[in-house]
Amino acid sequence: MSARTHRVLVGSCLLTAILGVGLWVHLAVDASTKKLNGVEIAARNTRSKSAPSPNRQIPKYTSAPPPPATFAPNSGALAQQPVAIRMEYAANMHAKSANDLLALWREAFKAADDPLKLDFIANALAMKLRDPTGNLTAVLQQVREVFMDASNIPFARWQAAQILGQAATRETVGTLLSLLASTNQPEPRGWLLDQIAQASQNNWSGHFHEEFTDLLTKAWQETSQPDVLPTLGFALASVGSDKAFDLLFAEIEQGGLTVSEFEKNAGERAWVAFSSLEHVSNPDASSYMEGELWAGAIDSITSSAAGYSLAKMGDPQATAVLLKYVQANANDLTPHVETWFSQMRDEQSVKLVDALLKTDSFANPQNRAALSNTLATWLAQRSENLRPLVDQ
Repeated sequence: MSARTHRVLVGSCLLTAILGVGLWVHLAVDASTKKLNGVEIAARNTRSKSAPSPNRQIPKYTSAPPPPATFAPNSGALAQQPVAIRMEYAANMHAKSANDLLALWREAFKAADDPLKLDFIANALAMKLRDPTGNLTAVLQQVREVFMDASNIPFARWQAAQILGQAATRETVGTLLSLLASTNQPEPRGWLLDQIAQASQNNWSGHFHEEFTDLLTKAWQETSQPDVLPTLGFALASVGSDKAFDLLFAEIEQGGLTVSEFEKNAGERAWVAFSSLEHVSNPDASSYMEGELWAGAIDSITSSAAGYSLAKMGDPQATAVLLKYVQANANDLTPHVETWFSQMRDEQSVKLVDALLKTDSFANPQNRAALSNTLATWLAQRSENLRPLVDQ
């Protein structure tokens, strides 16, 4: 082999090695900056974990689709009319009494020739069921009977459940739960569960309906049906009352007092209670979660659950609670910081993090470094992180 050939071969080997190292570094960087969800980030860290990693599929609430509307719209169907006429029709429906609307609704779904008219009537009827001064017991009973009558078209039965859920009063939620206890068929049960969940998120009166708590609590304590627990957990978390959280946190602690104990020992009810906390959206819940966050050690399951919930809220008030905890805590919270703040979905929360990083007042400098790195990664993925808000 000539000296020149030897040099070429050596040079080729060096170039291949350099390219290989470069590719390895590129892949390592991609892996380190890849967008991870909270559970994946928690599982990746070997230090104190921010959240337990499930070793099995945890049942979650999922929305039930409505049945197909088997309508044959007539030539004068409302959907074919000008917008002004449709708006006038809707206004006229809202001006009618609950009894008149009930009669019109029954006629409309039996005719099955104008789905938009049916929707307008049902919407107006749901609004009437919110009237605390009306004597609506008979109307509520008839809506219940429409759902229970299997001879009615599926769409009418589904819409009966929807009327109750959209009304979102203590009486209508109680009716939904009562119907659920009397219904065995999977599809109608799905409609009822969906409306129980939707009612719990409804804040038509300007506040979340904490008055549903006792109904939901009783149902949670009495049920042994696997399709019900995820919806009740979702509903309790959505309502967001202190008593609802008392129940969920007590259930969580039954699974273990630390994150590692919980991973080993938690049963389905405890896992459902924990995972349901991602659905908290009541801003008043921040103060409750702050108390639970500070109540235990960093590896306690209650601190983990509170931090998990606050991070999922996507609210500046919740972000401020987490930042206060990170700033004042002398422990190394790197896994918690990565998990919590990688999930930010609002600009105001990002501004709060940026403002705090401009100070040096951290009890543990490692927490400041972790927060800075997490923010840098978040900003590099800014459009993707904000997309969930854009898509809603």
